[in-house]
Amino acid sequence: MKCCVFFMLMSMAGVILAEESNPEKTNEVDFTIPYMVYLQSFPEPCVGTLIHPQWVLTAAHCPSPIKIRLGTYQPNIKNKHEQTQSYSMTVPYPDFNSEYLNDDLMMIKLSEAAKITTQVGTIAIAMEPLSLNESCFIPTWTWSKYKNLSDPDILTWINQYTRPYYECQNMHDERTAVNTMCVGQPLKTLSDTKDAFTRSDLPEKNYKDPDSLQNVNISVISKGECRRAYENIRIRDNMMCVGIVPGRRLPCKEVTAAPAVCNGILQGILTFADGPSPLSDGRTLRVRFLDPSNAVFLRWDFDFEAEIITFELQVRTAGWVGLGVTNRYSRAGGDLVVGGVSPDGNVYFSDQHLVDEDTLEEDGSQDAELQGLTEDAVYTTMRFSRPFRSCDPHDQDITSDTVRVLAAYGLDDTPKIDRERTFVKSIFLLQIVHPDDLDAPEDTIIHDLEITDFLIPEDDTTYACTFLPLPIVSKKHHIYKFEPKLVQHNETIVHHILVYACGNASTLPTGISDCYGADPAFSLCSQVIVGWAVGGASYQFPDDVGISIGTPLDPQWIRLEIHYSNFHNLPGLYDSSGIRVYYTTHLRKFDMGILQLGVFTFPIHFIPPSAESFRSYGLCKTEKFEEMNRAPVADIQVFGYLLHTHLAGRALQAVQYRNGTQLRVICKDDAYDFNLQETRDLPYRVVIKPGDELLVECRYQTLDRDSLTFGGPSTINEMCLVFLFYYPRNNVSSCQGYPDIIYVAHELGEEVSDSMEGMMAMSNVEWTPESIKKAENACKEAQQTVIIKTIDELVENTTGWIRDINPTPRGPCLESSGGKVESQDKTPAGFRAAPGVLSGSSSATLRKPNDTLQIDGLSVEVEKDDPYFLLEHLGTWVSATPHPSVGP
Repeated sequence: MKCCVFFMLMSMAGVILAEESNPEKTNEVDFTIPYMVYLQSFPEPCVGTLIHPQWVLTAAHCPSPIKIRLGTYQPNIKNKHEQTQSYSMTVPYPDFNSEYLNDDLMMIKLSEAAKITTQVGTIAIAMEPLSLNESCFIPTWTWSKYKNLSDPDILTWINQYTRPYYECQNMHDERTAVNTMCVGQPLKTLSDTKDAFTRSDLPEKNYKDPDSLQNVNISVISKGECRRAYENIRIRDNMMCVGIVPGRRLPCKEVTAAPAVCNGILQGILTFADGPSPLSDGRTLRVRFLDPSNAVFLRWDFDFEAEIITFELQVRTAGWVGLGVTNRYSRAGGDLVVGGVSPDGNVYFSDQHLVDEDTLEEDGSQDAELQGLTEDAVYTTMRFSRPFRSCDPHDQDITSDTVRVLAAYGLDDTPKIDRERTFVKSIFLLQIVHPDDLDAPEDTIIHDLEITDFLIPEDDTTYACTFLPLPIVSKKHHIYKFEPKLVQHNETIVHHILVYACGNASTLPTGISDCYGADPAFSLCSQVIVGWAVGGASYQFPDDVGISIGTPLDPQWIRLEIHYSNFHNLPGLYDSSGIRVYYTTHLRKFDMGILQLGVFTFPIHFIPPSAESFRSYGLCKTEKFEEMNRAPVADIQVFGYLLHTHLAGRALQAVQYRNGTQLRVICKDDAYDFNLQETRDLPYRVVIKPGDELLVECRYQTLDRDSLTFGGPSTINEMCLVFLFYYPRNNVSSCQGYPDIIYVAHELGEEVSDSMEGMMAMSNVEWTPESIKKAENACKEAQQTVIIKTIDELVENTTGWIRDINPTPRGPCLESSGGKVESQDKTPAGFRAAPGVLSGSSSATLRKPNDTLQIDGLSVEVEKDDPYFLLEHLGTWVSATPHPSVGP
């Protein structure tokens, strides 16, 4: 979790804080903070604050509690002084906004009044705002060792002083919170403070709740300072900023909705501490809300080797719930695992599919394995596992593509599709690396690269560019993370943001102007170092790579490019969007770079209208990289990628060839979603050697268009780009190709003499399914011109030809035999592999690293950094055997 937190402010009457008791000498209770209430809930617990014997104050973003526990020291161990309660109603603040966490307060009325004791008491609520430098006390619980769905086991706190607003605002996703104060310094366990008090005798087997009550002292900050630091967020008079250390965001794993107690009075409630919960083995659950009202919550994890995925769905209903996968165009044919608890307490659970948009039918093969199904007064929670690919044709595959996750529920126990309670969300389910698994250096510094108060033109498309300095540092640093910096209400208008490194010899203009307009100087600098597009989020590089800054070889200036799509021609919109980078003196092993591949966007790129499918190709030949780099080029180690087309894009892939033979598909998305363009990690690092060829294929659909679509900057134009994140860095910024349009025109029966005439001739073609296919084939057969560009604006052209792409066959499916999937099973019980159907007559065998494959007498080494490498040869899968020198 990232401990960038906001506190909702109090301004109402309260009651008196009860006295603290002496800690008892038993395992059952050592110490309590009487007003703290443990709200046991799914997917994570929350802290409540007792402000009246029958009322608990918490954050509105918290789920409704399953159980309410008062007088708790360690939630994972019940003590004899505890009082357990249910509730009769919840009252969220009327203006609560779940997206921006505005007015994030909620009252919970207990079913009966709490009994006030030395362990259970109330606290008064602030009537007046705090002044600067007031000390505030923030207690919460935390985990000493988190286990999935566990309760914390340590009580902890910290004391700090209130600080200026500019040090705390805009600390997470640029959310604007109304009635807030914010805290960003990490909470510390009691054992880290001189008045530490923790339990050392907790048996590990009892870790079922957060591990500690944790406390933070914070200090109030002036509104003027806050506004100066965070100009793009409106700081309101009823906000309070506390305790943020400028430029630092460090990890914490605390229970949210903690109280901020200043001068013995309740001043605020912690409203946000982002991040999913880590599993006990160090992995991390992925989490998403699937509906706009946050009533449908999904958590999942997967075993990539066993090809099993586990889902946990929680829905705010007492009826049935369902989760599955569907396709882009229709719910019909989608699969849906359905379950619930009937009024008599019996559990029902089945693997089903949609016959049409509204009709469910049970599968003949039951391939989902139930792991848990519960219902309480608020939620129905279903946990199950399933294979990535079952042998049931009614089950959709879980792939390394974008997946359309289907969720549905009802208010009773009769499974029936209700369109108002059915949701589809695009998710990349198989993201290998989770940000919480990566290191966050303690000396992190934040630097914003942003446009300031830019008036967005009332035009459909605007490319705004400006040149900005990178952080000025006296020695080498590494940028290890970046995230978009979007202004509230402008999120739907910002299409993409790119940061290009400039050569240090470049003469750069000042101000903000059209990137590709009358002044060509604003298109200088072409080496992308950071990229974000619609649907993306923050991205942290692996722990061994970073973007180098601060050395003579590093760029000192960048070009910031922001693409605005103001299709409604809205007037008077000002924007200060950009990219936030995080950098550190803790150097990583490698300097990274980004290589841009694909189809050269303009002017030789077209897509016919009314096409069910049309493929475009862009070739890259790396044989000139050393000449362009003016130094030897080391093997390129690719660890991540970003795919980009506009609205007509349906699929992309980047393919690698060596010595004329296809090696692998580096990355792909066969279910591309324009609204989910995120940087993704490869499951293993791919090695590109000098001389390799790289091919990008993009597939489009234009059934809704009656005229040609051309490559270009507008969202209604098209692009075909793949950005490869790699190390070690070299000077090559892009390598893109385009077809000989004269050849294409001739194949379509048009007489032309130059490229301009060739593009104009495309408008003369009568586009039918036959001519569309003919044009696609001609674009593939035509000679490609390859354009290679460096950071210093050196450009070199070469030529090449498009090679065939051998399709990757589907792996074997897993048949269900009714067994239960156990977490410790390497090959899960209940599933068995069925033979895969492969093209050709041969078979493929996966080998260990450093094996050598024998193919038609040719020895090909399987590289160390590519342990899952499958060699494809001439359209057939070949048998893989160890070289005699390698052994078994």
